[in-house]
Amino acid sequence: MKKLPLIYALLIFSFSSNLFAQDYMKLTKKQLRIEHQKKLNELNNNIQENELLVFKVDSLNKQVNSLRQRASLLDSKINKVQVDLELAIKDSNSMNNRIKELEIELSDSNLIVSDLETEILVYKADSISNENKYDELRNSRNFETFLSYFLLTAYSEQSIDSLILNSSPLITKFTDSNIKFGRFYNPGSTCDLFTSGDYGISFPNMAPNKLTNFSIYKNAVPDDGFCDEASSPNGIYYKQVYELPREYDMNGGRYIPSPYYLRNLKKMVVNIQFDYFIVNRFYFVEYKNKWILLYTYDCDCSA
Repeated sequence: MKKLPLIYALLIFSFSSNLFAQDYMKLTKKQLRIEHQKKLNELNNNIQENELLVFKVDSLNKQVNSLRQRASLLDSKINKVQVDLELAIKDSNSMNNRIKELEIELSDSNLIVSDLETEILVYKADSISNENKYDELRNSRNFETFLSYFLLTAYSEQSIDSLILNSSPLITKFTDSNIKFGRFYNPGSTCDLFTSGDYGISFPNMAPNKLTNFSIYKNAVPDDGFCDEASSPNGIYYKQVYELPREYDMNGGRYIPSPYYLRNLKKMVVNIQFDYFIVNRFYFVEYKNKWILLYTYDCDCSA
């Protein structure tokens, strides 16, 4: 029973083949050539199509290889970008840590600055308070109080020649633009008044003045000490005077009177005696309720 379908199929194929062979044998030579040519054409077409398919396959293979190379390059670039990104992330983390450190340092610095600003404010307040106290001393109408402040500020541990020569604020704070300051000095045989420039100070005495355990003598002058040794004790002597030193006019052969505006001002002379000689002499006038340094007197007894 199982062999019957196979037997039927063989019989049908044999019958069909016989029919095709019989039809083929019936064709003429011309028809045979035509059929042969058709078969050749079909074969050529098949060969050309096959070659075209091979070309397309080769082209596709080349494109695939090119895409694989590009994919490999892209993969390398991606890997490099990933490495760079990881490094950037590490740098970013390091930078963030550094930023946090700097923020902490900044916060600490701000605290220090705040403390310093507070100290500066306190210092300024103390400085203003001290300046006010110093102003009270400088502007005191009590001459001895004023004199003590003058000696402490512009004389003790200072070179008075240097202060005058350089117009130091330590000395100019005791002068006034309306009262002409000057220095008496004898470069020759006469005692001349210098009111500008170097004030006749050719060789300034740079040694600082010393005031240690000096007594102040009110309404008194040293007993000599100008050309000869003084018999009076060392110290600071001050006294009101009514005349000021005058400059001698060699051409006119006379002394030049003091400026008229000084005549009615209260005047004080201060002599500092050290080692039995007068080492410094100052003249002050009271102007607008303030004591003003008018002259320093550095002439010696040869004048």
